[in-house]
Amino acid sequence: MRTLVVLLAMLCCSYTSRSQGNPVNWEFYSTKIKDTVYQLHMVARMSPSWYLYSLYNETNFPFKTVITFKPNNDIIIAEEEVKEKGVLQTILEKNTSLTAKYYEHKVEFTKLVYIRMNRETVLTGKIDYGICNQSSSGQTERKRLTEYAFFAFHKKYK
Repeated sequence: MRTLVVLLAMLCCSYTSRSQGNPVNWEFYSTKIKDTVYQLHMVARMSPSWYLYSLYNETNFPFKTVITFKPNNDIIIAEEEVKEKGVLQTILEKNTSLTAKYYEHKVEFTKLVYIRMNRETVLTGKIDYGICNQSSSGQTERKRLTEYAFFAFHKKYK
């Protein structure tokens, strides 16, 4: 069992999405901050001419990114907001008359979690996100997509 969990941790903590036809490539991993504190990293790399909308768009903006985690009694999700790291852009959307916040090329989302027990556990999450492609012909293509995140935390064996 221990070997299986370690193997899953190696495979899944640095999971990279490779969905066919998806212009966003995701990478998920965690870094240890303190003994029971970890920072989750969710990194999106977009294909050229595509951009990904921010978490922090207006409430009624239809394409904003939303990150959720499945409850786990062994993990406490920090109350502070998910942080975004990247070059934030803004544009007035013609169709909605709303100001849209988005990232081109790359954005990294981070979130702190606290592990309650010194035992193996996993945290799963879901990222619902909107992307947009502004082609050189002026045509705009928008999509809503979902990506599933998996983080494994394993006990240290002495």
